[in-house]
Amino acid sequence: MEACKLSVKEAAKELGHDINDDEAEEILAQLQEELEKRIGKIYSKSQEDQLRDKIISLHKNARINAAIQKRNYLINKRRVMDLDRQIKSYVESGKGSEADAFMDILVGSFKNYEGGRLSIDARRQGILNDAAGLLLAELERNDLVKMFQSGDLDQAIYIELFDGFGKSNDAEAELIARAIEKVQKNLLHRKNRSGANIGELINYVVRQRHDPNRLRDAGFNTWHDDIIQLLDTEKTFAGIPARAQRAFLKEAYEHLESGNFQKSSSVVGADGKIDPVTAFKGPANLAKKLSGSRVLHFKDGKSSKAYADKYSGKTLISSVLDGITNDAESIALMEVLGTNPAAMLDRYITKFGFAKGSAEAKRIQNAFAELDGSMRGIFGTQKKFLGADLTAVAASFRAVQNMSKLGFATISSFSDINSKAMLLQREAGLSMFQAYNRSILDVMTAFNDKQRKQFSYYLGTGTDAMLGNVHSRFAADDQLPGMMTKAQQLYFKLNGMQFWNSAQKDGTARILAAVLADNIGKRFDDMDVGLVNTLKMYNIKQNEIALFRHVDTKAEDGRNYVFARMVDDLTDEQLDPVVSANMGITEVTDRARQAYRDELRTKIMAYYADSADAAVPTPGARERAILNRGLARGTPEGEAIRMIMQFKSFPVTFITKGLRRQAAGYRAAERSAAVGIAQMIAGATVMGYISNATKDILKGREPREVFSVEQGWKSFTEAFVAGGGAGIYGDFIFGEFNRYGQGPLETLMGPTAGVLADGLRAWGKFADGNPEAAGDTLARVMSRNIPGINLFYAKFAIDYLVLHNISEQMSPGYLRRLEQRMERDYNSEFFLPPSRNAVQF
Repeated sequence: MEACKLSVKEAAKELGHDINDDEAEEILAQLQEELEKRIGKIYSKSQEDQLRDKIISLHKNARINAAIQKRNYLINKRRVMDLDRQIKSYVESGKGSEADAFMDILVGSFKNYEGGRLSIDARRQGILNDAAGLLLAELERNDLVKMFQSGDLDQAIYIELFDGFGKSNDAEAELIARAIEKVQKNLLHRKNRSGANIGELINYVVRQRHDPNRLRDAGFNTWHDDIIQLLDTEKTFAGIPARAQRAFLKEAYEHLESGNFQKSSSVVGADGKIDPVTAFKGPANLAKKLSGSRVLHFKDGKSSKAYADKYSGKTLISSVLDGITNDAESIALMEVLGTNPAAMLDRYITKFGFAKGSAEAKRIQNAFAELDGSMRGIFGTQKKFLGADLTAVAASFRAVQNMSKLGFATISSFSDINSKAMLLQREAGLSMFQAYNRSILDVMTAFNDKQRKQFSYYLGTGTDAMLGNVHSRFAADDQLPGMMTKAQQLYFKLNGMQFWNSAQKDGTARILAAVLADNIGKRFDDMDVGLVNTLKMYNIKQNEIALFRHVDTKAEDGRNYVFARMVDDLTDEQLDPVVSANMGITEVTDRARQAYRDELRTKIMAYYADSADAAVPTPGARERAILNRGLARGTPEGEAIRMIMQFKSFPVTFITKGLRRQAAGYRAAERSAAVGIAQMIAGATVMGYISNATKDILKGREPREVFSVEQGWKSFTEAFVAGGGAGIYGDFIFGEFNRYGQGPLETLMGPTAGVLADGLRAWGKFADGNPEAAGDTLARVMSRNIPGINLFYAKFAIDYLVLHNISEQMSPGYLRRLEQRMERDYNSEFFLPPSRNAVQF
């Protein structure tokens, strides 16, 4: 061995390179592996020439890799210094423990301090909204968003991106392809600055998406036979003996089928192997994974599209946005936790002295799992239920519950007007009347606002609707089978939630962008204190706001706004003094300048996105960690917790992003936190009553009494619950549990448990010889669990034309008993009593 090392070192020296023993051993190990692969082959060159060429190649790579390794060491050292400084400042100022500080770094803070809300989660959202927003805005300018959404040009776009621009002979496809490539390259360069080492994208369309359910349904043999015809086998199997190629694909299949490939911090490549990239030494890490070349290389654009059609089930726009989402996660993690985020996490858990498996360690790990994509994967042996994968069955059942229970979700969301108005008063300096006026008008004006869609892309708030994430406000962020995904997305369009969310979030961000534009010529001392405190929490500095005096902030509607994209309109001369001051450097390089532009755009987009998610309570990583408890999809316990927590995300988010943020904002402005919370709950209760009254009218009933001695307190408590003040926990606070006979345990266990309990209850009544009561229960279960029949604008007609009659047929006298229950429980009557006015057949 020593003689071999000496020979390698001497051969390298002859070529003008000095290498050490470790490098010589690495070269020998790789050379041995290469020679083993080539056994039985005949070459025209002599073995000596082959060895010399191999040494040159390996030594060159070793030198490059050593430089990368040194760079990443410095990156990680800088990340540790930044983290230590943040944690030390947090603890010394009395804000909490080291673990609390680290949680804030991961998922954001309730407390007011500089940078407290610029968490990894907020960064991820800012980067995602910036990249996706720029792409969609570019397409919107050319009226191509709807065309891209339709999927009609997908084949041509694949050809443009994979085979070269102009190859499809479709001008629109080329415009879309160029816009996609521009965004992908920007993200690639940012990943490289964070520690990755990825070459330019050649023959690349999008990070190929794989539907684990489709792979499982096909099985390995079918998948193998399908993909082998589409692959560029020379590239895919480079250096892999023929006898090992099937095993290679088997390993890739098992990895993709698990869903593990969706983790941003995964240390495995698409082939499922640990540390597949030999270009790095040391522990496997995210930068290393990102630097790896694609394992499965397709022949051309048509082949890549054919695979996507069969094993992805997503349109190209969905795959592109998914790819941007994954890149945003990776970048946010590396820019804060370094090139190996998982290792950095473990380092600090150990540093804090937490035992493995302790409650504190789990709290941090659960939050991290929501950031790195772990909760999207399907881990462990996939369980079967009713002959299908447990994950698909459970997610589909939850989707059915969404589509049968959330028909009035838009009406129930009237309380968003209050939470949005509170935020605009607290953090943007608007008066109470201005805030409520804007919160209501944003919905009304959205119907005829021609610029709304393009503005939503500039502000980043338009990406939620594109990603189809509306349902995540109320339930688990499930990845559903293809048809169920489309059905649920259609449902949330029909029930108005997609429009409502977009209008309110777009309106929030638009107001904040306008307020920012109004303040670009002011010093912090002259701005509203709530606005200043909020900007500081996103680490947006006074000299950064002042930069926008150099650009044209007037938009197409004639008003002034600060859009993050305007950062790119700043000249180097305008930007450099701020870069130098804020980064603490004397010489501003192109690399530093671009990194600063990216950072400033991210901070502004994070500010808009995070504020919009607080105004229209939408769960983030902190809330999902509370709800999912770190339990993975595809496991009995993971699916059970998602069933139990269904519909509980709103009250949890109301507390974390509503009440706690309200209290912190009031304290920072040296006002009473108790008064702030009281104002928010009072407003939510008023909006809750309006919501309940509207629901009653749409169901053909008289609105609930407010001033009645008998019903006033009950109406108040129901309004309090409906407005978000207590959410589902209000049932326990006020001893109501469930007016349909479910107890506290069933209510706590979620809608799925309620359906099962109702079914068992009906069977029990039937078995006890009480078919009338059993019929009542079955009629109620049916009317509450058919997707789509409870849409708020169709509920009245469907009830009177169909459901009331079916219920009466199943249980004679049901309608009269329903009327009596309304009179008894709510002191209310139907406008049109169903026992006399429902259609009979």
